[in-house]
Amino acid sequence: MSYDGVSWNNVGSIGFSNGAAAYVNLALNPLNGEQYVAFQDAGNSNKATVMKYDSLYVGMSDQHQWAVSLYPNPATDKIIVDIPGDAHQSDLSILNIHGQQVLNRKLWDAKTIIDISPFPSGVYPVKITGEKTQLVKKFIKL
Repeated sequence: MSYDGVSWNNVGSIGFSNGAAAYVNLALNPLNGEQYVAFQDAGNSNKATVMKYDSLYVGMSDQHQWAVSLYPNPATDKIIVDIPGDAHQSDLSILNIHGQQVLNRKLWDAKTIIDISPFPSGVYPVKITGEKTQLVKKFIKL
């Protein structure tokens, strides 16, 4: 499951292993925010297995995914959010490590510059919510 700052959501497909998983450990790369899961995989002769989780799309209620760009990443003082035309008038929320909202704003333009200079260093989920679609990305503040 993945925590989007508000709630837990199922990720991946059911049955990514043909057997049970034991000794499950989660890890987050502090340099780039990549997420990993390591476990004893009964479906693979009880060998240790490590998988990288690299998709933060959650709550998709339609068949397309927005081509949202968030850069630079990592960033020091600002991030730029590029959104497609069908995502205009979406809501953007930036959450801290505790899931608390630290910034909320409406996205009106295709390109929005956001000042992150007051934020402490860390990994921040960015939740963009439209009429039919929700997308969570992340950025690293140096």
